[in-house]
This record gives sequence, C-alpha cells and structure tokens, in this order.
Amino acid sequence: MIDFSIFNNYDFGLFIENFITILFVITLFLVFYRYKNEASLKVGISVYSISYVLSNFAFNLLETLPSGKLVGPEFYYLQWAMYEALTIIFCFMFHLTKRLRSHNALVWIYRLSSINIVSCLYMHYLVMVLREPNNWFYSVYSVTVNATALMIVAMFAFNFKWSFSEWFLKSRLS
Repeated sequence: MIDFSIFNNYDFGLFIENFITILFVITLFLVFYRYKNEASLKVGISVYSISYVLSNFAFNLLETLPSGKLVGPEFYYLQWAMYEALTIIFCFMFHLTKRLRSHNALVWIYRLSSINIVSCLYMHYLVMVLREPNNWFYSVYSVTVNATALMIVAMFAFNFKWSFSEWFLKSRLS
C-alpha cells in the first residue's frame, strides 16, 4: 500500500512545486537547444514555463501580503484551475495567430493540463461545497497534479510524438 500522507506535508508540497517550476525553466532551455526546427514545441514550452513561473510567483505574492493570509482562500483550487486553463488558452491562441500546427506532444500536454483542471475543480467542490477538506481525494489530487506536471515536462524534453492511431497500427496483431 502506498502511503500518500507525505504529499499532505506543506514543506514537501512547496519543494515539489518549486522543483517542477525549475524543471520547466530548464526544459525551456533544453527545447530551444535541441529542437531548432520545432516551433510548436518552442511556443508551448515558452508559454508553459512563463505560466508556471508566474503562477508560482503570484501564489507566493498573495501569501505574503500584509495580512499574512492568502487572499480569497475559498478560491485556492479555482486559482490553480484558472492558471492551467489560461495556459492552454494562451498556447492555443498563439498557435492560431502564428498559424502553427500543434505538435502531437502538445496535444497530449493539453490533455494532461485538462486532467489538472478537472482535479482542481473537483478539489474545490470537495473543500468549498461539501466542506470536506480531509477527503481521501486530496492525496490522489496531489499525486495526479504533480505527476501530470512531470509528464508535461517529459513530453517537452523528450519530444514525444505519440499518436494513438500510429500506436494502434504498430501494435496490431496481424
């Protein structure tokens, strides 16, 4: 049985959050260095890196306001859902305005970000609507959000070109 209680520790959560943000910045440089002809990946990692750095900064700024409390704690999970949604929207809009074709990895990244959005919205529902802050889903939420963020970094770093139809054709038994 996996013990998820470590993910409920605030210091560990802060460490993971900062670690993932640093990984996005490192991956930004890696993508620009390795994939010179992949404009879609460059745009995607730029938008995602800026988003993660700014959301990390904005969240920490809100925590250190003079009152010492987070402004609008009832919007904690909605705030993270909004950051993810805005990241997808900005990335998609930039691709539309520059008429870039979205890379297959970026399509999967949109899907992973959508999983994060749904997780944040469900946590908001549990904590704010049902008033159950210690629900079992919190551990699942913590692992899901961090795992999908790491998968997003990996997709950018390793330039995965997953396509379900290609995978199906390769793995077909004939």
